[in-house]
Amino acid sequence: MATLTDFLRNQKAADNPERRTQRQKAWLSALDKLFQDIRSWLAEAEREKLIKVRLEKIRHTEENLGTFEVPRLTLTVDHKTVCLKPIGATIIGADGRVDMVSTKGTYLFLYFADQGEWVHPRGEWLLPAKADFSIAQIARVIAKRIARFHQSDGLFR
Repeated sequence: MATLTDFLRNQKAADNPERRTQRQKAWLSALDKLFQDIRSWLAEAEREKLIKVRLEKIRHTEENLGTFEVPRLTLTVDHKTVCLKPIGATIIGADGRVDMVSTKGTYLFLYFADQGEWVHPRGEWLLPAKADFSIAQIARVIAKRIARFHQSDGLFR
């Protein structure tokens, strides 16, 4: 049986600057890909000035990864805003989490690095019965919410 000292030695060995930098880069790469895919999918609507898409860098701190900058994507339609905000790469049961936030609520997306997939934890919110979905499906979900907000004032407010 391992002692507390053994456990602490293992923790110290696992927490080195090189590994921390690698984990930051992997998380930033997953975020960049997600946001690039969403932006490219919304490009036509943005060109037609139907939606405003803003990508910015924000300061982010995680206990095991330190402080670094992450992207945040903000979508605005008729002064109603949805923000896709990275929550963290050190998430229990997943390799990352992004929240889609509006005044109507928060929808979670979890990232699984081994599959390169973003997943909605409960498989609800306009998703097929299967909870796993691709970037294209995320884009379709966003489009459905944008298309319906005029009628129901759904995700946007």
